Amino acid sequence: MKKFNFVLVLAWISFILVSASYFFLPEQIPMHWNMSGEVDSYGPKYFVFVMAVLPVAIYYLINITRKMDPKHKKIEEKLEAYNFMRDITVMIFVAISAIFVFSILNLNFNITSILMTVLGLSFVVLGNYMPRVPHNYHMGVKTPWAFADEDNWKKTQRVGGYVFCFSGFCMACSAFLEVEVVMPISLGITLIGVIGTYIYSWLLFKKSEK
Repeated sequence: MKKFNFVLVLAWISFILVSASYFFLPEQIPMHWNMSGEVDSYGPKYFVFVMAVLPVAIYYLINITRKMDPKHKKIEEKLEAYNFMRDITVMIFVAISAIFVFSILNLNFNITSILMTVLGLSFVVLGNYMPRVPHNYHMGVKTPWAFADEDNWKKTQRVGGYVFCFSGFCMACSAFLEVEVVMPISLGITLIGVIGTYIYSWLLFKKSEK
């Protein structure tokens, strides 16, 4: 008997509710928001079905790629941590789908601030679990040097976890700033952190060659 999975049920409930919102949406819906949080692009309302299916699709896609991964035996050894990362990722897209629909129904809704808060808190949670992610080819901080060496992988994930936590904290805090500066600050900190993690992984590789 399969274990009950709350996140999968939540993903399907999200699919049903977001799909049902189609009948309450205008023919043209917002598709893109600029740095000021203002709508600058519209599209047909059937795009809502794409948002509806994303959480469910991501859940099953991650499960499929786990089984296809050349290091699937390593994943099985730490399956609990792997599944936790999968579930958090799915819940992020459930939240994004809900925020997307609500922002359409209520155009005065501050999508940028709410989205940065949700993403920021999610990054903090993911960052805390990242060091536990098993050696694999599709989840975690992926660098060619980490793929090639398990010790490099573990240390890179640990630093990547710190970066995710710090970036997430900054994202969540930036949500209380002026809308115009939220995205540049969040993206800038995340980009610097990612580049720094790649450099760290490369330095570990060069050190191991000596």
